[in-house]
Amino acid sequence: MINKIYTYGDSFSYKYWMEEEDTYTYKLSKKLKVSYENRAFPALCHHEIFQRLLKDLLLFKENDLIIYQFTAGSREGYVIDKETYYSSAGLSASIDETVDIMNRWGGGRHKYPMTDQDMSLLWNYLDRWGDKTLHYKYNRVLDLLSFLAKEKGIKFIFTHLDFDFDKYKTEYDVVFPISKYPNNISIMDWAIENKLRLGDIRDLSGIHPEDAHPNRKGHTQISEIIHNHLIKNQYI
Repeated sequence: MINKIYTYGDSFSYKYWMEEEDTYTYKLSKKLKVSYENRAFPALCHHEIFQRLLKDLLLFKENDLIIYQFTAGSREGYVIDKETYYSSAGLSASIDETVDIMNRWGGGRHKYPMTDQDMSLLWNYLDRWGDKTLHYKYNRVLDLLSFLAKEKGIKFIFTHLDFDFDKYKTEYDVVFPISKYPNNISIMDWAIENKLRLGDIRDLSGIHPEDAHPNRKGHTQISEIIHNHLIKNQYI
């Protein structure tokens, strides 16, 4: 039995280029006939996703389901002056390439307040620390939600943008199988192989042809995969 659904994550769990009713959280809530809160938002880094979870601690009740979607393993972000948030989401191999992507697919470089110096700072941070923080990023969430499961009776599952956390995989991680790796946990790899990404919709103006976000059909199938996972683990 599920009481209410809470979803945390980035644009892969958000209404990215679609309506709220198209998201997997909405579809799952309708299937389970429960209410939901979607706390996901585009470009969030691990720290910001975790902060959103912490802010909601007093809201959780017995049999609430928390869907925690980990963003890209190496993604980082920081806040300046308590207002401006910068994320490494969307950064490419160089400033020139990143600016080109912004101009071609993001509405223009002028829409992004991040300076070239700020982008360089994020690259430097990623190169030095990104891969070294995976254990902490995963286990702080696992430890907190395991505690809430024991003390409050909540239920939780994990989903992932990429496969960086594969070596930490537990029974809480939802599997999105692909032909070369049946135990794959990456929504992005799954969407690419099954042609369920926004980039596969050729008449979607303004979307990069290799955009790997799940499209409407992809979100529908994600809700079904999660639903099957809940049944398998006797959550419902």
